[in-house]
Amino acid sequence: MRHARRFSVPTRWRAGVLPLSAVAAMLGCHGEVGPTGSGGGTQSTPLCDASDPTNVIAPQRIALLTSTELMNMVTSVVDSTESQSIVTNQIFNVITDLTVRFPPPRMEQYKSIPDSTTLGAFDLMASNIRDYVTANFATLSGCAAPAVDSCASTYLNKVAAKAYRRALTADEQSRFSNLYNNLRSQMVNGYQVSLPVEQAAGNVLYALFMTPQLLWRWELGNATSSSPPGVYLTDTELASSLSFFLTDQPPDDMLTAEAAAGTLRANVGKHVARLLATQTSRDWLTHIMSMYFFLNQLPATIIDATKFPIVGTGAIYSDLQHASELFLGDAMWNGKVMDLITSNKAFLNTNLATMVYMVPPDPTATATNFVSTTLDPTTRAGMVIQQQLGMIANQTAQQQVAFRATTSPCSSCHPSFDPYGLVLDWYDVVGRYRTVDDLGQPVDGHTTLPDVLGGQTVQSAVELASVLSTTDLFTNCMAKTMLQYALLDATIELPLPIAQQKGCAAAGVANSLRKSSGQSFTDLTSAVALSPAFLMRQPTQ
Repeated sequence: MRHARRFSVPTRWRAGVLPLSAVAAMLGCHGEVGPTGSGGGTQSTPLCDASDPTNVIAPQRIALLTSTELMNMVTSVVDSTESQSIVTNQIFNVITDLTVRFPPPRMEQYKSIPDSTTLGAFDLMASNIRDYVTANFATLSGCAAPAVDSCASTYLNKVAAKAYRRALTADEQSRFSNLYNNLRSQMVNGYQVSLPVEQAAGNVLYALFMTPQLLWRWELGNATSSSPPGVYLTDTELASSLSFFLTDQPPDDMLTAEAAAGTLRANVGKHVARLLATQTSRDWLTHIMSMYFFLNQLPATIIDATKFPIVGTGAIYSDLQHASELFLGDAMWNGKVMDLITSNKAFLNTNLATMVYMVPPDPTATATNFVSTTLDPTTRAGMVIQQQLGMIANQTAQQQVAFRATTSPCSSCHPSFDPYGLVLDWYDVVGRYRTVDDLGQPVDGHTTLPDVLGGQTVQSAVELASVLSTTDLFTNCMAKTMLQYALLDATIELPLPIAQQKGCAAAGVANSLRKSSGQSFTDLTSAVALSPAFLMRQPTQ
């Protein structure tokens, strides 16, 4: 149950969401990113030696694109109409917002192409692209009718570079040109067979979308380093890794040009800043963090409307989700990382103000207009996610925790995070502050924190957030989270140094964040992109 935080919400659970959760963020790290040493939770994470090999964590690899990355490749190489058609008509299985979990690749149906059955799914997609390009060649290529080979070749050379996310080698260009020429005219069983320009071009696009150069992200590198030991990604590999990390899309022209010039690694910071300033990047990374905080699962939650009439119309679900997303986006792009757990700001429409937060709505708020509001700092801090198990709903929160601590299999995992959940008993299933629980008993939200947070007793989520803000635990966890996402693979272990445990990759990112002037989400993302763990790979034996 090591990854217990990452689960789908079964129907027997009741879930309510307030704007955000230090607890939810912290639980994902399972205590393994806490401070080092034996002196408790006030010590800071030490710096790692720059030559430590654990600064580089991912192996050389060739990773299959995720389904959303692949659809963005279709948009880049062909157009958005075709990628949307593939999704809408379920021609290729694309993970949905509701089913995706963090990090996204772990829920993908296809992580490799081991057999002809799996290959068939990609073949079906490529065949659909072939037919679309054939039927819409004039619009896509800009070639005037009747299309001629020279115009078609210009178009195909352009899309080939987009497909490969780099310039083709001489051998690749030769094979590519020969394929088109053979499709235009070739001898088959003694007969001259000729395809029209449009059909030949469509078949070339089919071939492109079946090539490993398009379907996989190559991370083999070339230049080696001794401190830390590893292999640097090539500039073209880095361009793809950086762009997919920050936008989920293939590299744009500026990244491609810098990579072709061989100067990208020396100018990574410039391009990170440039991309993070775009709405595309901000929308995508906000989406990623929404997954991390479970906001994408709100539409699937079930709350008993007979017990909580507030959810009767269903509007409260979308209101809570939108308000949480607004809070998340504001903290990510206008504040500090620590605001995720300390800010008492909320974005409220009239429904949330009067029905959940019990405050007078802003005069400009409406059912659809969410307005920034400052809440009571004694009861609200950051994002809170509360979940309660229906099968033990007749017990108080303290009784539930005691039950799980002594009952198998719960006892193997729940004690690592249940203590944090106790402070959330002050909020009901839809996030309203309360002093009496569902059983009519006075709320008892006290909990004793683990040694990693100093072992002290706190009485509320606000006190917990305060404790977290004075330790490295939350920033360590966020550093690990972003690096985990950037490296694609959920199986890559990213510990921070605890006692004698090695783990410099995430520690380096966390320390870079703490040293930054703004300590913002932009600073965090930049620290990931500039880290050895992102720029380098471990050589395979």
